[in-house]
Amino acid sequence: MLYIVLPIYWKEAGLQSLIEVGILLSVNRFVRLPMNPLVGWLYHRLSLRKGLLIAIVLSVTATVGYGLANSFWIWFILRCIWGMAWSLLKLGGYFTVILCAEDSNRGKWMGTYNGLYRLGSLFGMLLGGFLASTWGITGVTFLFGFTPFLAIPFLFISFEDSHVTNQSRKKLHWNQETKTWLFSRQVMQAVVSGLLIAMLFQGILTSTLSYVIEYHHFELAMLGFVVAGSALSGLLQAFRWTWEPFLATNIGKWSDGEKGRKPYLVIFLFIAGITYSLIPLEVPLLIWLPIVIVLLISATALTTLIDAIASDAAKEGNTVVFMTIYSMMIDMGAALGPLLGYAVIRLQNGLWLTYGGAALILIGVGILWTIRTRESGN
Repeated sequence: MLYIVLPIYWKEAGLQSLIEVGILLSVNRFVRLPMNPLVGWLYHRLSLRKGLLIAIVLSVTATVGYGLANSFWIWFILRCIWGMAWSLLKLGGYFTVILCAEDSNRGKWMGTYNGLYRLGSLFGMLLGGFLASTWGITGVTFLFGFTPFLAIPFLFISFEDSHVTNQSRKKLHWNQETKTWLFSRQVMQAVVSGLLIAMLFQGILTSTLSYVIEYHHFELAMLGFVVAGSALSGLLQAFRWTWEPFLATNIGKWSDGEKGRKPYLVIFLFIAGITYSLIPLEVPLLIWLPIVIVLLISATALTTLIDAIASDAAKEGNTVVFMTIYSMMIDMGAALGPLLGYAVIRLQNGLWLTYGGAALILIGVGILWTIRTRESGN
């Protein structure tokens, strides 16, 4: 919601410039990097229900506070609180899937989880943007702020007041066995792949897509109106969030089958690598749009598959430690993506360097997973 509302109503929010808006929209992601280990430590000691209850209280505090904030530093503190809330929510979501799913349906439920919270992003963007024009930023933030209370009954109906994992307390400790497992090739490959996928899709693609559209001078005529580059980028992102609940669930379900997740991961890594390399091409919009749509579909598939592979790995050892590290690497990749993307894209032939380099990374990761799949036999 804030990504749509704050760049327009920043004066009403008590801010002095768009630079402050940019800082506020990114600080919650950066604060999650040091927060994730703390959140993992909390889930060592708290039940899943209690951790999610804390997340709800923090998210209500932050979002309602947006409607009352009248200075940059108050907004800054509230965005840090929201970063903490989201770390609890995201890790709580991962742990819920791992706790409730079986080997035969873990991919399906991981896809469902990812798709549902992306659907929430879509409603936040559309409903927030619409209501802000009539209610103002205070009205919208109050409405959105109190909404998380609706989740509390589900926590008491659906969640036992138990810890994240049924592993023994001894296994949860940081010991030599945990270190050996954590630095094994299987675990490290899942973590590094997750970081790179987040960097390339949540970071570089999401942040530079509107720039690429403007670079190509693309405009889309719809119903007598001309859709400019930034709007077209938002429209494509909205399409992705619309199909994610269905596509992510089905991809996850396919990966639960006999073939496993790795063959699908390899296929989509190569598809993404090829389509990434085609984005800088000077072609008509009607040819370019299907290319970027295939790339966005690949992004949905890769995010779902690598999360499912990570949850599979987490079941083999220290669940809390692994998912904490994995979540932190995802956030790091998403935070590094825009910085690296705009550092390279402004260079001579920067568009080709950025997207060509991303394509090579994806194909390289695909080759490594192909080797890994053949060695392990699945």
